[in-house]
Amino acid sequence: MVWFYEFLHWLTGKMEEPHMFGWFHLMMIAIVIATTALYIILWRKADEKTYRKVIFWSWIVLVALELLKQLTINFVYNEADPSLSTFEYYWDHFPFQFCAVPLYTYPLVAFLPNKGKVSNFIWESLVGFTACFITIGGLATLIYPEQALIDTIVINIQTLTYHGLMIVVGIYTTVWLGKRFNLKIYSKTPVPFLAFIVVAMILNVTFVKSGITGGSTFNMFFISPYFPSTLPVLSEIYPVVPYPVFLLLYVLGFITLGFIFFEILYWTLWVIRKLEPKKKAETVTEQP
Repeated sequence: MVWFYEFLHWLTGKMEEPHMFGWFHLMMIAIVIATTALYIILWRKADEKTYRKVIFWSWIVLVALELLKQLTINFVYNEADPSLSTFEYYWDHFPFQFCAVPLYTYPLVAFLPNKGKVSNFIWESLVGFTACFITIGGLATLIYPEQALIDTIVINIQTLTYHGLMIVVGIYTTVWLGKRFNLKIYSKTPVPFLAFIVVAMILNVTFVKSGITGGSTFNMFFISPYFPSTLPVLSEIYPVVPYPVFLLLYVLGFITLGFIFFEILYWTLWVIRKLEPKKKAETVTEQP
């Protein structure tokens, strides 16, 4: 087992903490842009079966990245005796924040049947959610990673790769949907969002009340009634309004943000389609 601890210690090697829009940040942004373009070039016109495969393999990558994070961020290396190295779980890293949502939605998008009326509604709501809300979650961290970047090499790579792939899959899904990416599909996206809010609230209450977390910070989706929200803007609102008002503003704010982002994507795609050269109708010449 010592070799495994040594390997994890090697993975947690240090680097100078990256700065916003420094070389490391810009490099990761460039990789995300290039990967997005590659997805679109390869699978823009893919059939549904292929699209589901793309989502599945993207999910596998995200799962691997999350496991890497959980292993390394909770690992405590013993310099004197590596065999005595331990794992101390930090409950604030429990994988049910907004950025962890793809871990649960991507396999549904990949495997959920969509033939019946109800299953089709759920599947389309998840696909629309992938295009809008999950993309926003990825962009928020990739554009403003100041709180996410630390002095550990593997965590910095994991963080920006993970959130970058959220963007890649989200933008690709938007392009893949094409004309089907419309207000009708967006109107279904609040359903999974609200479902995750309910689950997050149940976890926040039950985990703290049961004592599982041992008093550690446990604030899934940053909506816990026991710990203040640390999200930008919302951290200013949390202490000055009653909790139910904060929660309502949180939900309405995210749904509104999702709608604004949907409008940006929708009209961007509309302009691109208008600028694309129309295919000339092929003329059929009569054979003698």
